[in-house]
Amino acid sequence: MLSIFKRRQRFVAELSALIVFAGAANAVPFGDISDWESSRRSAVTSYRPTDLKGSEAFGVILEDPVNLRGKDLSAYLSAKMDSDATGVAKSVSDRTSPKSVQKSGLDIVTSTMAFVPKSGENKPRILIYELVRRPDGLAQLARVIASPDKALIGRYLPIVTDAVLANVRGGGAGKTQVASSGGTKSAKTKPKRGTAAYTSPGRGVKASQVFGIYSKTVGRTGAGGMLIMQPVPMVMLNDGTFFNDFDVPLSDFDVAAARIARPTAWDKWRKRGGVLEEQYGKSPWEKVDWYGPLPAAKPNEKLNGFYSSLSGGGNTALGGGTMIVVTNDITFLPDGRFKAGRFVGAMSSEGGAQTTVQNQKNTDGTYTLSGYTMTLKYNDGRVERKAFAFMDKDGKKDALYLDGSPYLKK
Repeated sequence: MLSIFKRRQRFVAELSALIVFAGAANAVPFGDISDWESSRRSAVTSYRPTDLKGSEAFGVILEDPVNLRGKDLSAYLSAKMDSDATGVAKSVSDRTSPKSVQKSGLDIVTSTMAFVPKSGENKPRILIYELVRRPDGLAQLARVIASPDKALIGRYLPIVTDAVLANVRGGGAGKTQVASSGGTKSAKTKPKRGTAAYTSPGRGVKASQVFGIYSKTVGRTGAGGMLIMQPVPMVMLNDGTFFNDFDVPLSDFDVAAARIARPTAWDKWRKRGGVLEEQYGKSPWEKVDWYGPLPAAKPNEKLNGFYSSLSGGGNTALGGGTMIVVTNDITFLPDGRFKAGRFVGAMSSEGGAQTTVQNQKNTDGTYTLSGYTMTLKYNDGRVERKAFAFMDKDGKKDALYLDGSPYLKK
């Protein structure tokens, strides 16, 4: 029997073989999976959990964004799949044709392929392809390679879901810092990613620097990969710039670091004749109909009721066979206590494998509100500070934002 070490070596070889058949420039980490191993080769970055067991196989492969110069996305993806089928597959048992959709100016193409790799243990693998033409015109390809194992999916699905949602909320690459070239990064040299890159307690913006917290409606990925319109909060500064998110409490929000970590999340605003206008990059100024300013909480203000936030992912809306549903629920009591729960459910039929996975977690503790910050103290000793705002300008308590996500009272 092969040792666990050799089995992992073979899966790394599978990842490496796929990386050989990819190309482009300037790597960008995928979401916020900072505790996973990452390696850089040519123009591709791969990510792999560090606690895989036995012959388990699970990895994410992210190619650098490329300029297709007008080339059709489906044709480009088909060529990539042909390259994989020829270069790394011993045999292909199933392959779907690229499915495309265009909504809110965003082009997305997805496909899947079940195959047995030339390298490895002669075991089947599933490849899920997602090719997106970003708002800046560049196209980016992400591939997930995994063995069709229910326990494996159940273990890593919540992590991957968080990474995908972070990537989506960050507008693609904006949520993370650029990866360094070379091999696997050690924990000691990893740069901060996600909100950690621009969270500095006590060094955040002052009230005099903030024009207000406003919200706008944008396209987001929902369950099954469907694009939905969702309100999101943003931080407007008096210097004429605004941050397309509100995922860190203002007192912890390091503006200089955020401009470096998420440069594409920043744009300009101005007010002319009582009308708000925005400018994206070098595009012309445009009138906007933003909602706000959103009210903060009064010191020690209390909530009462059950609030829920729904999100998701997958590709069933694009003709694939994977659906991901994520709900974050929290019940607030007027005595200052809360109980939070998180549910992740998934159904997958990719590559002929029928899999349904559910993952649920419940926690509780006490909460306090002050301004645009909610502090959660869990019974296990953890303390979290979250960006907070009521969604209604009149301060109604039937909807609110926590770290940029909308929560509706049920």
